[in-house]
Amino acid sequence: MKYMNKLKKEINVKGFKFILGISLIGFLFGVLFIVIISKTDKSLVKDYINNFITALEYGKLKYIDILKNSFINNFIFIMLIWILGMSVIGI
Repeated sequence: MKYMNKLKKEINVKGFKFILGISLIGFLFGVLFIVIISKTDKSLVKDYINNFITALEYGKLKYIDILKNSFINNFIFIMLIWILGMSVIGI
């Protein structure tokens, strides 16, 4: 029993470190993205984020529409992942 508690604690620490590392990498890429893009693109990103926060504050978000839009925008990646998954399975 003592070993199981130690193992659970070790797994939690590893998971925390993994999530922290992924978050740090995402933050760094976000900073690099903002530094590299042009001023017009920066203003577009700023407007998009401001509109999203405003919609979030007033509860104007339509979750189904957001899901549909995300699915349509990422359809190519979803199909690529599905095809690669099928090739690994061997179907």
